Amino acid sequence: MSFKSILENDALISQIREKLTEDTTIANNTIAALENENRQHWETIKTEMEANGLLEDTIEGDYCDYVIYTTTGRESVKVENPDAVPDEFCKLERKPKLTEIKKHIQEGNQVNWACIERGEGKLTYKIKKKG
Repeated sequence: MSFKSILENDALISQIREKLTEDTTIANNTIAALENENRQHWETIKTEMEANGLLEDTIEGDYCDYVIYTTTGRESVKVENPDAVPDEFCKLERKPKLTEIKKHIQEGNQVNWACIERGEGKLTYKIKKKG
């Protein structure tokens, strides 16, 4: 029966998702540890270069050489009080309030700029206890 196959597939999907979540957690933790280790190595290199008065250093490799240097910092604007910024320097995001629009239409109000659409239903199942 094909419904039995659906149940078997759903169980397998759940197992795979659980394993994927576990593997993703392990991978993210490993990546975070390696990135932290790299930050420490970069800090050590930076300290050594500053102590030796170097603005850049060349490390010889097997196939190419590596030039280590500090880039120029990126400029960014920090705004202490957004309310103090004049309107000409502000973005105005116009975003419809969909929940309020839906309620307005359901209350019988006619509008020509929005409508309520119903998506296609999905065949599914629910568990029903026997007895």
